[in-house]
Amino acid sequence: MKIIYHITFISALLLASVVYAEIRNLPALGSYGFDWLNADKADCQKITPELLKKFRSCEYKNPGGFGIGNPSLSCRISKKSEYIVFSNKDICIDELETMKANAP
Repeated sequence: MKIIYHITFISALLLASVVYAEIRNLPALGSYGFDWLNADKADCQKITPELLKKFRSCEYKNPGGFGIGNPSLSCRISKKSEYIVFSNKDICIDELETMKANAP
């Protein structure tokens, strides 16, 4: 009986974390993004659980990005760090290259 209780409790926790992520409009694990506020060091990074935990909130943009028109999420970490997140690595690379090509 205890094992059923533990499985039910763990399932409830997992469901609650998914719902909480949806409320905050967080990107999917495995998507890719870069910190556009630190453009000189920007590189497309896979969104991992550790990085996802740092996002305070995200805002959906469509069209988004840097002129190409791909939908994105703008995810703030702090006043000095904000990731633009895309559905896959290829789109992320295209957007990052576009941003860097148009930099002053």
